[in-house]
Amino acid sequence: MDSSFQALENGEIDAIIHTFDAPVSDAFHARDLFDEKLVAVVRKDHPCLKKIKKGKLDLDSYLQYGHIMITKTGVGKGYADALLAKQELHRHTALNVRQSALAPLSVILESDLIATIPARTAKYFETLLPIKILAIPLEMPTFKLTMAWGPIAHYSLAHKWLRNIIFDVSSEIEKQS
Repeated sequence: MDSSFQALENGEIDAIIHTFDAPVSDAFHARDLFDEKLVAVVRKDHPCLKKIKKGKLDLDSYLQYGHIMITKTGVGKGYADALLAKQELHRHTALNVRQSALAPLSVILESDLIATIPARTAKYFETLLPIKILAIPLEMPTFKLTMAWGPIAHYSLAHKWLRNIIFDVSSEIEKQS
């Protein structure tokens, strides 16, 4: 069992909000919050922008530059890597980081690296930072952000209140897309 789910089962954490590779075990409760897609993010003066067509990187440019790999643990591969492997292609991972919204973006501001991040995160930071959002040159599936919680928390009135707040905010986020 994933250590996050062990912590959830032990009551060390109240909930997990994440994308899950497999259905959440029946031992837990879960609810999908909203669908999301991935986009590429680069600094506003990145050299790849000279080759942009219709806001989309071409595959050669996407593969030419190093990438920041953002994962839950800071190791492993992402969705894009699996799709590239099917075409017998790969991208160069220059930096592995644990999930974080701002850390990868601070790195791309000072480098020619590309970060592949959720579109809503990118749109938010585009209002604050000199970055450019680009469509990825792969048929990237959307993914679901899901909230999971344990059986004990399920009956807690305080936890139910928290879940309802998260569900309401998620519903508003989904409506805005």
